[in-house]
Amino acid sequence: MAGVNITIPFPVELAKGHMDCQESSLLHGLQLNCYLGNPLRSGNQKELTVHLDMSGVKVGTEYLTFNISAYTKSKDKNLHENFQQLHLNLTTDANISILGKSEEDVYSYFKANEMKFKQIYEVQKVGLSSVDVAEIDISIPVQWFEPNRKKINLLELYSPKAYLNGQPLSCSSSIRFHSEDDVQDEDILDDESKPDMQNQESQETRDLSKIQNEAKGYQPPANRTLFLNCSTPNVVCNTVKCTAGPFESTPQSSAVIAIMMTLKISDLGTLMGKKDIVHLTTSGSVTIKKPENLNFIAGNHSVTVSSIFIGNVQKEVVATWIIALAIIAGILLLMLLVIGLMKAGFFERRKKEELKALKAVDAMDEFTIRTIQTDDAEVQELDEKDC
Repeated sequence: MAGVNITIPFPVELAKGHMDCQESSLLHGLQLNCYLGNPLRSGNQKELTVHLDMSGVKVGTEYLTFNISAYTKSKDKNLHENFQQLHLNLTTDANISILGKSEEDVYSYFKANEMKFKQIYEVQKVGLSSVDVAEIDISIPVQWFEPNRKKINLLELYSPKAYLNGQPLSCSSSIRFHSEDDVQDEDILDDESKPDMQNQESQETRDLSKIQNEAKGYQPPANRTLFLNCSTPNVVCNTVKCTAGPFESTPQSSAVIAIMMTLKISDLGTLMGKKDIVHLTTSGSVTIKKPENLNFIAGNHSVTVSSIFIGNVQKEVVATWIIALAIIAGILLLMLLVIGLMKAGFFERRKKEELKALKAVDAMDEFTIRTIQTDDAEVQELDEKDC
């Protein structure tokens, strides 16, 4: 009689039993005693298929070791060939992608002193394995600072509303969050506010280019725009950190972070000058903290979100010196025209007298013609009487 003993390491379990095997528990695993034949004749190869359940294996496990030994009740000449150790290498296949959008692409503030707005970030797991802990960092421009000048607060930041699969997440920042009583939790989880996510069922990675291009939206003219982002000189940024996890193996496992802010438009007067548009950009990034050993899939680990604020187009005031210069230029042009006419003799008296004489000659010729016509008429009348 021949058989095989298979030692299965913890926490791997049998997905289903085998009719030729007996199962017994060990301290650190499971043992299968499988019957192969009686007798197992020479040259007769026997295959044994065992279905295993790997769902209990911890994320980040690099390999599993299975001990396999064959036995027989017959006399075995090569006992050293009856044992084999099988190392099964494992790969943790997971990644995190982040995208975001402004609740409104363009805001109109006109004469308002401040404007409240909201930006939304969404973090979603990509890949087969779960992610225990991910850290989301969102950088926000909060202050304008120049040496020897008073600091300008760009906006007020309210406590973020963050959820993972419907459960609240904790977020922190080095600056104080303002209270916001009128922001309801359900406001950040509506379908219209969440960024559009592509179908994950048929692909492991996500094509985010379309969503990112849509998020860019309207690009304002640079000469009318004040740009506020973490790359702008003199702009001080603050980071909001949120810790999320675990992200489950399902594609629908996602975290949503909504940040409500108030732009202090009235405090931007010295920075705006003649500009009437504010282009404010925040940036978000995500990092997997646990597990540490991951086979990363190509994904989108950072994203920028912009909100644009448009006010009244300021009317340009024409400077006084420009008006005076235009009047002087008009007078000089008129003088040049008069001088040209004078050089052409337009204003000389001799020309006027010649013109009058010419008119007198024309009048005399006209009188002579009329006299001749009258004499001819009288002669014709006398001839008719004589007849």
